[in-house]
Amino acid sequence: MIVDQPRRPFEGMATWIWDPGAWEQRGAPLLARARELGIRRLFVGLRIIDGAICDPHKLDRFVHEARAAGIFVDAVEGDPQMVDRHGLRIAVRRAQAIRAFQNNTSQDGRLGGVQFDIEPYVGPGWRGDARAFSRWGQAVAVLADAVDEAVDLVVPFWLLDGSADPAARNMLLRVARCVRVFTVMLYRSDTAELHRLTAIWAAWGGEMGIPMRFALELSHSQPAEISFRGDRIRLSLAAHSISRSEFRPSAGWAVHAALPEEVTLE
Repeated sequence: MIVDQPRRPFEGMATWIWDPGAWEQRGAPLLARARELGIRRLFVGLRIIDGAICDPHKLDRFVHEARAAGIFVDAVEGDPQMVDRHGLRIAVRRAQAIRAFQNNTSQDGRLGGVQFDIEPYVGPGWRGDARAFSRWGQAVAVLADAVDEAVDLVVPFWLLDGSADPAARNMLLRVARCVRVFTVMLYRSDTAELHRLTAIWAAWGGEMGIPMRFALELSHSQPAEISFRGDRIRLSLAAHSISRSEFRPSAGWAVHAALPEEVTLE
């Protein structure tokens, strides 16, 4: 398939800014670089202490400035320990702080939503059995209740792989009621494999009536099988080829490590 090279490598895509210091200290250059690359949504980490967002006025201003630049801003929260009792208590307090910000800030300063990137399978003690998936799903439901809105949930592609435990699919079915969009980490760089994976997830999302966002990896620190390793053009061409198929992501694309370190401070 011949696909036209996109005008900007990440046109209409999203990316993550986990370090709150990036948008707090270098908000203007960060937004300028994001706009230059075509990024239209940022998932940003927040500084929360003692159950409250630090300097909510600064966050309000940043969201305002991003909106003026045509960029949406969502909060991102994530820790494998969110599925444990103690970790979940901490996560709920943070989620309630975000909810308070949403309820008390200006309309134009409100975050677009909250994304949870829990990934319990990278934490210690992960067993991958029905109980582990059940705790994952329960944590998502509790956190969605704490922010008082349906959430954006990050999940790995293998949850719907043919070899996945049936408990994985059951967990997805259970959390569907409190998820507004699934962000699926399709961290592979082979275009044929990406077409296969997007077909699986797009079909499932269509059945469930839930939008799908597909995420790709650009980091140099990951192996070539997983990441495009800084090759923005090859990544964008792969994404655009899928976007022209029947299995295009209904909620668009996200790219990990899309912005250079000098603006993200990561």
